[in-house]
Amino acid sequence: MSFTIAVAGKGGTGKTTLSALILRYLLKAGKKPVLAVDADADSNLADLLAIKDVQTLGSVKQELQDTKGNIPVSMDKSTYVEMRLEDVLVEQEGYDLIVMGRTEGTGCYCYVNNLLRKYLSQLNENYPYIVIDNEAGLEHLSRNTTDNVDVLFIVSDPSVKGILTAVKVKELAAELKLRVKDIKLVISRLPGEIPEALADKAKENGLEIFATIPYDEEILNYDLNERSILQLDDASKAACAVSKLLDKIIN
Repeated sequence: MSFTIAVAGKGGTGKTTLSALILRYLLKAGKKPVLAVDADADSNLADLLAIKDVQTLGSVKQELQDTKGNIPVSMDKSTYVEMRLEDVLVEQEGYDLIVMGRTEGTGCYCYVNNLLRKYLSQLNENYPYIVIDNEAGLEHLSRNTTDNVDVLFIVSDPSVKGILTAVKVKELAAELKLRVKDIKLVISRLPGEIPEALADKAKENGLEIFATIPYDEEILNYDLNERSILQLDDASKAACAVSKLLDKIIN
């Protein structure tokens, strides 16, 4: 049974960075292989991992829509879709990456969505750990990836607006009736101590701050130099904070 970690939060809070650092922690701890799922339409996780020219599941869906289902006569539609989906899976040392992407245009994707769900369900069985980098909305969790999450980290920046967005994400998870065993609030890019007003705002909305991740200039340097965050030095403040965070979650 896979242990699934999902990360969500509003844009700019550092959720994709947290997802990449979680992947780094799991790889260094020998928790391999890991399936990393980039479920954010902006597809930034691949960039943080320094992986270029990635195909997406969205492109496969669009391809089927554009061709109106035309496939080689030598295979049925299900076999063809599964073949194309295998092309999308990016295999790396210790982990595989699959990028959801976005789909343009209109049309019914019910059949393809069902195939995606089936394919991803089969993939899940091959990995002891799964990390999902979500967009602020959690629709991908219920539609295309998985709704059986062991830990959902909701990431906020150190602002009241960020906390209120985190509350909305928690409410959306309940609205979608996702099977989420545990929800943890993480404050990212914190320049110092947690402001008391911020902790109070979270508490009055039913959330407790589980952990904080300090602002780390080294993360910015890696991004500017297009280096994989997986190569981040162990002395990194952010990496250390994520290691302490996950030590509380993963045995």
